[in-house]
Amino acid sequence: MFNKMKKEYNYLIIVVIVVSVLISLIYLFSDYRKPFKDIDLSFSTNTVNNYSDIAYADTLVHVALDEVGVDNVTVNIINMGHRASYLQDPDFELRAFVDYFPEMNTYTIFIYERISRSQLLTSIAHESIHIKQYYTGDLIVLEFPYVEFKGELYNLLEVSYWNRPWEIEAYDKTLDIEFNIRDRVL
Repeated sequence: MFNKMKKEYNYLIIVVIVVSVLISLIYLFSDYRKPFKDIDLSFSTNTVNNYSDIAYADTLVHVALDEVGVDNVTVNIINMGHRASYLQDPDFELRAFVDYFPEMNTYTIFIYERISRSQLLTSIAHESIHIKQYYTGDLIVLEFPYVEFKGELYNLLEVSYWNRPWEIEAYDKTLDIEFNIRDRVL
């Protein structure tokens, strides 16, 4: 009798552990959705048009542009789709990128459609820094494959993604901007 109870107890413990692990994994890999705070966007002098599948992306962009000090610009947000095939790099997974159209003072942020909310916050913070670089004239895209950053000319074919100084600067600032966005919206 004692052995039977001991086996049942051990079985119960195993079941509890397995269920706990499963619940933890589901929580860990789910995109937890704490609701956004009500955000008053009356401060913004920017126009943000959201053509993506992510309904709240425009709110994040408004806040991000405010955080980096960019005003009086137009930003379009659209799904990345196949547009990024020429940007693929085996060293990283592309989740978003920005193009600048200086003649219209317009930026377009391309976003991977299946991005998690957490990854989107990071990506919007990162791309807003690039928008600031364009906005201040620090980053100028010339005829492919040339880019000028802070007065120095770079050949995109000769400088890996991780060694590009505008990317280094953006990654250095992304965490602070992302933290500020999260603080304002969550």
